Amino acid sequence: MIEPSKIFITSLLKTFHNFQDKTTIINTAVGSKDDVVFFNEDSLDGQVSNSNIGNHKISLSKIDTLFKDKKITYLKADIEGFEQEMLHGAKETIKANKPKIAITTYHKENVPKKIIDLIKSYVPEYNYFVKGIHGEEPKPVMIHFWI
Repeated sequence: MIEPSKIFITSLLKTFHNFQDKTTIINTAVGSKDDVVFFNEDSLDGQVSNSNIGNHKISLSKIDTLFKDKKITYLKADIEGFEQEMLHGAKETIKANKPKIAITTYHKENVPKKIIDLIKSYVPEYNYFVKGIHGEEPKPVMIHFWI
């Protein structure tokens, strides 16, 4: 599990304490490059920024860097509109592992068709299912991918 928030990391560590042999919890943000960013924990959605308006500096990591030599079978993301950025940093992992994927698409920054096209550009044989309708636009809530 990847979580940038110190508050939520504490909760995850408590929740999964009895499953340490099956669960890895990493305190970082994920994106399209490896970097350092600022993170503001003043709200439940947290905010990643390149300016120092955040509460503290955190690492920004690509999924490809975090899981370079590891097999992953499932990738799920609900990261407040940063899903497409994360997918750019997960290209090699997705191509190599072909995991099942569940990506939220209802955040205003997300364009579901772009997310579908991006993932299928990595692995053309992916099937996908668009699930749910959200808001006034309306937008799909989540897209599931599998082979």
